[in-house]
Amino acid sequence: VKHYFSAYEAGLYAAVNLTGKVVLFLGSFVPAVILPKAVSKRLRGENSAALLAQAVGVTILLSGSALVLFSAMPGPIVRIFAGHQFVAAAPYVMQYDAAMCLLALVTLAVNYRIGIHQFYFLPWLGAVLACEIIAIVLWHQSLWEVIHVLLIGNGVASALCLWGPNGA
Repeated sequence: VKHYFSAYEAGLYAAVNLTGKVVLFLGSFVPAVILPKAVSKRLRGENSAALLAQAVGVTILLSGSALVLFSAMPGPIVRIFAGHQFVAAAPYVMQYDAAMCLLALVTLAVNYRIGIHQFYFLPWLGAVLACEIIAIVLWHQSLWEVIHVLLIGNGVASALCLWGPNGA
């Protein structure tokens, strides 16, 4: 964003990124809790899919709660996190934070899949990353375009990691 946008717009993006970090990190402990349990079940030959479903629910609850709160009052939230100079970032909060909620799900799914020795998603995840980079290079006329690329990319990545080919 710093490469393509003015200092002002990059500052707005940085401000909205602060709210997104909260959404992302609220559920960041969930993979650490689920991973040992999933590995243990897998070693005993048991299905660990129910654990993943529970972890997805907890992640959505935690990250989603912040997303709802921040979306309900984005102006005051941006003001608290970044100062009144960046309140113009408020319109971006809901969609950017939704992208971070999806990224929290990607993080959870990646940790879970690696823990149970499933690596099918890695080429897909690499392809999504490459597509996101290319899309941002091609579509960066506004911050909305960049945020939409992140939202779509993280949505596709979470679907592929949670339920994609050879997954489930």
